[in-house]
Amino acid sequence: MLSTPFCSNIIHYKPPRGFLVPKFSTYDGTNDPFDHIMYYRQLMTLDIGNDALLCKVFPASLQGQALSWFHRLPPNSVGNFRDLSEAFVGQYLCSARHKQNISTLQNIKMQDNESLREFHGCCPADSSSEASVQAPLFLRITSQKPPTTMD
Repeated sequence: MLSTPFCSNIIHYKPPRGFLVPKFSTYDGTNDPFDHIMYYRQLMTLDIGNDALLCKVFPASLQGQALSWFHRLPPNSVGNFRDLSEAFVGQYLCSARHKQNISTLQNIKMQDNESLREFHGCCPADSSSEASVQAPLFLRITSQKPPTTMD
């Protein structure tokens, strides 16, 4: 039997009659934990004020190492969703996206021994807003020193 980190009020909580667990994209520890909490709360919108339900359903949104982490939490360490979400974000903070500001992007320089392919890989676009900043910057930088090859 797996141990639970929940306090007794959450352990003994019974979900409302007819409650169906929403279909989640499960979190495995490799993506942004803030995004996962936001997505989870959005799917649980109807029961957002129900702390015990938020806690009890949360493990269903985890998989792999994240689910193993949850089951390793100390017994009675989670009394509400805030405790749980803070422990979760604290554990997976290193997976959070770090947004680059414009001055950081403007100071990126291609090294003499670096291929164009390697240089382009240093600033992957993972959202449309970042892509809209990076694409013109990449073009401006490469136009100052036009590449002869992609390698």
